[in-house]
Amino acid sequence: MIGFGEAAIAFYVPVFISFMVFNTMTGGVACILALAAYFLWTKQVNEYWKSQGVPGPTPNFFFGNFLQMQKGFHLYDIENARKYGPIYGGSVLGFRELNVCDVEMIKRIFIQEFPAFPERVVGSLFFIFVALQILPLTLLFCQKFHTAILVQHPPCKKNEKGEGNSVH
Repeated sequence: MIGFGEAAIAFYVPVFISFMVFNTMTGGVACILALAAYFLWTKQVNEYWKSQGVPGPTPNFFFGNFLQMQKGFHLYDIENARKYGPIYGGSVLGFRELNVCDVEMIKRIFIQEFPAFPERVVGSLFFIFVALQILPLTLLFCQKFHTAILVQHPPCKKNEKGEGNSVH
């Protein structure tokens, strides 16, 4: 499965080469063929879950369901779980995703059926967002800790010769 970036490169490289090597007519034909291939690929990715009988929100042609996630991933998941049930499909920037919101099903996937799901994404974006939310608190804590250390152990005072004195 190729992603959005790989699809863009697969489009631009043949078009660029055809315009550099061949005449404008051949480059134009290559451009039209590449656009048609990209259109078919995007259509196939966006309609995959519908063809499999899995319910889900209607994706945007170029971005999939990515634009619907602007209000927040958790709100997107809650809204779609209520609307389509605990298991629903979607696509994000050229990648198909199956969202599972049922706790028992998640336990079964991660414990009993673990080897059967080789391409699991265990909320990597979730961990990034948690890290970004914790980072300011960590920096604030470190700053307060550093200030407390400096109050208890001030830096060495220098004597007339410019040498540090370890005795305070």
